[in-house]
Amino acid sequence: MVRAPEIDRPDVEWLNTSSPLSLEALRGRLVLLDFWTSGCINCLHIVPLLHKLEQEFTDKLIIIGVHSPKFTRERDLVQLKETAKRYHIYHPIIQDPDRRLWDEYTIRAWPTVVLILVTGFTLSKSQKQGNLTIQSIQLSGFSVYSAVKTGWFSLYSQSSLDGSRHKQSTNNRIQLRSERICDLE
Repeated sequence: MVRAPEIDRPDVEWLNTSSPLSLEALRGRLVLLDFWTSGCINCLHIVPLLHKLEQEFTDKLIIIGVHSPKFTRERDLVQLKETAKRYHIYHPIIQDPDRRLWDEYTIRAWPTVVLILVTGFTLSKSQKQGNLTIQSIQLSGFSVYSAVKTGWFSLYSQSSLDGSRHKQSTNNRIQLRSERICDLE
């Protein structure tokens, strides 16, 4: 795991929030960054799934869209506002026209989701295309939905969350350990 690059920066614009958000200010909550572009149909297909996560985990998880335009016309902030309105995207959105956050988070495809732990470290990222379900948004082999719902995660190759944690060692052996990602109280 690595410390997540800061998202509050002068070279981006924010939508759907009264002021820019920083990872420092969000410490203590899980943050799901959704890297998307308005011209990507698969990016728009996961919007309903993000809505479900937002509704179910309002007090534990914050979703922030990172709009990383592929084409010049997608850099237009007015067009982005219209797209957000059309698709009922109400969570905060960062307009990253030069794709600096895209580069810092080493994103390579749309859509990509990145989960940042309550400690400010990036757990992992998942690039998904096609049909997704809320349970299939996977990061490092675990379901974001299950991880947030239970408060536990597994870095094991399957998304079975049984309350115990597993960490894959460098020699591919599984070592049992526990790691809490959020306080469910």
